[in-house]
Amino acid sequence: MKAGLEVILNALPAEAVDHSSESCLGSQAKYCMHNVFVSGVANKQLSQHGFTLVELITVMVIVGIVSAIALPRILDRGSFDSRGYYDQVISSLRYAQKTAISQRRTVCVTFPITGGMELTTASNFGGACNTGLQNPTGTYPAGQTTYTVDAPNGVTLTGAVAISFDALGRASFAGASPLSISVSGFAAGNVCIEAETGYVYGRAVC
Repeated sequence: MKAGLEVILNALPAEAVDHSSESCLGSQAKYCMHNVFVSGVANKQLSQHGFTLVELITVMVIVGIVSAIALPRILDRGSFDSRGYYDQVISSLRYAQKTAISQRRTVCVTFPITGGMELTTASNFGGACNTGLQNPTGTYPAGQTTYTVDAPNGVTLTGAVAISFDALGRASFAGASPLSISVSGFAAGNVCIEAETGYVYGRAVC
């Protein structure tokens, strides 16, 4: 009994075992052992700490901010689609200009449907656009015969007109230069094209 009690006392926190517990090693061991054990468990539970009120309020404030600002943007896919298509239009127009310079052929960009765009090229120097332009990989999109860029669902272009790049990279289009094309759902920038140089860039105001 004494040896078993010593094991229990050693397992308890030091503050739970006071000098009075030493008397439990005597003849009264079987009566006071239970009291010492219960006292040690209670003191150990009291020594554990939880979150303070300030910590709980701070966490609630952070969760509220994330819910009000970040969560709607994550759930709204439209803004991501618009930004992605904005970058895609710029890169496709730059590809059209660079192809016109490298191949010494006219490259045309048209917008046959709302939001979509199609790239064609001339089969010979100085000729009109009469053949489909291939992708940078030298292939056509599946089921198509020219370089096409389809707009995501619900995304449209405003201000888009037919554009042609000559062998020097210069852009020709109806209207004043620079040409400004906006993408619905993305108000932070417009697609801009300079006629004299054919330079394509993105800017809030062209």
